[in-house]
Amino acid sequence: LALCAWLPWPQSLQAMGLLVLALAVPAFLPSLAGLGPPRAGIGLGSHLRLLASDLRMAALQAAWALTLLPDQAWRALDAITRTLTRLYATHRHLLEWTTAAQSAARPRPDVAGFYAQMAGGVLMAVALAVGVGVFSPAAWPMALFLLALWLAAPALAWRASRRPPLVPSGAPQLADALALRRTARRTW
Repeated sequence: LALCAWLPWPQSLQAMGLLVLALAVPAFLPSLAGLGPPRAGIGLGSHLRLLASDLRMAALQAAWALTLLPDQAWRALDAITRTLTRLYATHRHLLEWTTAAQSAARPRPDVAGFYAQMAGGVLMAVALAVGVGVFSPAAWPMALFLLALWLAAPALAWRASRRPPLVPSGAPQLADALALRRTARRTW
């Protein structure tokens, strides 16, 4: 769909907008429920902060879906191809899967390991870049941001999968203390 949106036709910008919209709608739908206050007695400022937090999280989820789009497309294409090959050609390894215990036992990969695991999505992004450069050089500025994002996706996935740094126990941070006080006040 992204390649079709970058082809030289008058509605290419609208097609790219539809692609982004298709990725954003599932993330923003839960935020629609939060437009009204969840119950009586919630202050307007508190409600607006919660709504802004929900909208920020939805925007981050949509951006993350867009970032991982080629990798997800590659994995889906790989799964479809393997399934059809096994069902109709080889009739072998029909019940092959990886258990959670096997996944947990694997060592955590570094950035190079993430690039190796996500090589299909990176290759798909490179192929899209070549396709845009050959078939629609005028769309290159529009495609450049997404292609750079897709090429950086394994590094971003590695960064997102790292364990958070341990915070020394002790007094809660100011934001946590305020949140705990608000919760205690509402509970009381």
